[in-house]
Amino acid sequence: MLKDNELHNAVFYPACGRDFQPLIRFSHLARTFIYVDYCISEDEIENDLTAFIERLNRQLDPGKLELVDSKSISKTDLTNREPLLPPGFKLSRYLRPEEIREKLSNAWAKRFELRRKIGKISRKLQLIYIYGEGLATYSALYRGGNLAPKILVTIQSGVNFGGNYTEFEDGRGIFADFFSYCKEKPSVWVRGTAGYGVDTSGLWNIQIQGYSNWGLSSYDRSHVAAYRRSEYNLNVESEKKWEGSHGRILHLKRGEITLESAENTVLTIISSTILRRWRQNNSEIKFQYGNLHFSNYRSSPEVFQTGNLDSPIYVYEGDTISMLLFLKEIEKICTKREISQVVTVPQGFEDEGEILLSWVNGEGLPLKLEIMFTDELDFACLMGCSLATRRA
Repeated sequence: MLKDNELHNAVFYPACGRDFQPLIRFSHLARTFIYVDYCISEDEIENDLTAFIERLNRQLDPGKLELVDSKSISKTDLTNREPLLPPGFKLSRYLRPEEIREKLSNAWAKRFELRRKIGKISRKLQLIYIYGEGLATYSALYRGGNLAPKILVTIQSGVNFGGNYTEFEDGRGIFADFFSYCKEKPSVWVRGTAGYGVDTSGLWNIQIQGYSNWGLSSYDRSHVAAYRRSEYNLNVESEKKWEGSHGRILHLKRGEITLESAENTVLTIISSTILRRWRQNNSEIKFQYGNLHFSNYRSSPEVFQTGNLDSPIYVYEGDTISMLLFLKEIEKICTKREISQVVTVPQGFEDEGEILLSWVNGEGLPLKLEIMFTDELDFACLMGCSLATRRA
């Protein structure tokens, strides 16, 4: 049976479908991932997970996600409680009790043991996939709201995408209504929106991270984001610096790269969003385009050089490449061009931040690496974030 600390330090994902992105977005924040859906068979989910891991590992190399073991589990292995709704909440406004019983008539659950490897970092994860209705399962596991997971994820639950009866991710929908009656609430709610941008409605109204290339074709990089409640403080530090024993310096700083700061930097890597903002505010800037080629990878950053800057600026969307590969490629380029300082936006997937400590203390080219970030949840393991999980 899942213990209370496992349930609390978990990612809960109702109407999840075949979306395994949280495993590489939040492995630094949680070790338990609880998935709930009633649209997929037991055999399908294992095949889909295996296929996801194979595709991912080709992209993440040398980072890895491994499936260690899987086994079927019974309902009583998870909880011996029936769904308990918080006092005052009326589920009948959304779903009739007989509909829940029908959806759960062929219930099953499966536990997958996984390992996330990032360099020398190795994290043991468990994915619990439950055939069930999302809100009823949440009520049973979390005692009608007397306990809550660390992170709630609702990306594709609506009738147009997940085949569900309602959109869980609506900031004023069924889950938001349900939580208004709960004693305990998730710290962070990761929501997807279908074509109408960032959703800051409801209690979870402060965006703390956006997610590029989430992996769902119906969503672009502006449509999946994490939110927190205004009264919940992540206690994130705004700036930290590490100096390694071999001349390397790592500087993490909250803020946005500006044209003025780029003028004093040897090499700058920005996102396309920053480039668009620069262009809007500096209409007279002229750009010369080229490519910075990453060996052993299908995508290369686009480089442009402005008429009033001596150093090149590269435009690159960082989470299409692993942090490990990014660091290796940048070191090659800096060695070839005799560059000693790099300023960049965050690179790699969100759970890879800890590898930077291995890099700064490692041997190799003496290099000052400054990473400018804007979201509270960026580099959570390094910046004192209260959500961060200790290594396991």
